[in-house]
Amino acid sequence: MANRPQKPSSEHSSKHSSDDLLFQAAERLANDYSLFQGEISPSIASPIEGLADTNLINRQVRKLNQLDVDEYISTALEPAEVKKRLSAAKVVEALPGKIIQEHKDGALYAAEIDIEMPYGVRRIGFLVQNREVDNGVWKPQHHLDAVKIVRDFSDHGVPIITFIDTPGADAGAEANANNQAHSISRLIAEMCNTHVPTVGIIYGLGYSGGAIPLAATNVLLSVETGVFNTIQPQGLASIARQYGLSWQESARYVGLSSWELAKRGSIDGVIRWSPENNQDDAARLLRTITSAIVSIEKAS
Repeated sequence: MANRPQKPSSEHSSKHSSDDLLFQAAERLANDYSLFQGEISPSIASPIEGLADTNLINRQVRKLNQLDVDEYISTALEPAEVKKRLSAAKVVEALPGKIIQEHKDGALYAAEIDIEMPYGVRRIGFLVQNREVDNGVWKPQHHLDAVKIVRDFSDHGVPIITFIDTPGADAGAEANANNQAHSISRLIAEMCNTHVPTVGIIYGLGYSGGAIPLAATNVLLSVETGVFNTIQPQGLASIARQYGLSWQESARYVGLSSWELAKRGSIDGVIRWSPENNQDDAARLLRTITSAIVSIEKAS
């Protein structure tokens, strides 16, 4: 006699029904706690200086929406890719304040700087992806070094400012053999476990696993020409190849620009500053950084 497929037992059907309910509950919870869209971040207690207002953000997004794909790429993406841009490390070195110590290791740059705050001098720690070296790409040892630096800043009550400027973490065979994914996870965990205010600044390219750890901050901002996404457009086009989109079309579809990120609540604000237009005005950028720290401390 031929074997016939058995009808699922009532116990089996009940398990699937239970799993579906749990999945739906998890989806609701994830939505509730995701981006706080339309609301001020719970980490912000007072306005942060130097940010674009809602009207400007909306106007910029409308302009981007009117561009064709090539125009979108040249307007939203190419400024962040210009190799002659002033590096984030150079910007940090130019900030008004006294550099106490620096740490340089390839594409990793860190510094402690005594900076004038509204209530007096405060030491602030900076953790930077330096695109002058290896295009800002961090290897596993850079992420592990950053873990130690972040822990040291936190232990000494030093607020942490990160500058994100990388096309992604090193994805080569040697990096993977040295547990690159684990080193990135370690840094994400450490950034989320600090006891000091943390501010992330998308300075140029902010892509993939290389960008995510430095974006794990109380407040995440972007300069006007910054771009951010959890995967490079080229990688997204490869994954979504059944849709037949070019990487340029993929970039436009997801919306990488600072204005689009702010519009949908993926970041907390756009700084009215860019390395292309304000190279000699580091003090303006610093006012945003210090007011963000003050706002986070008030909220906590």
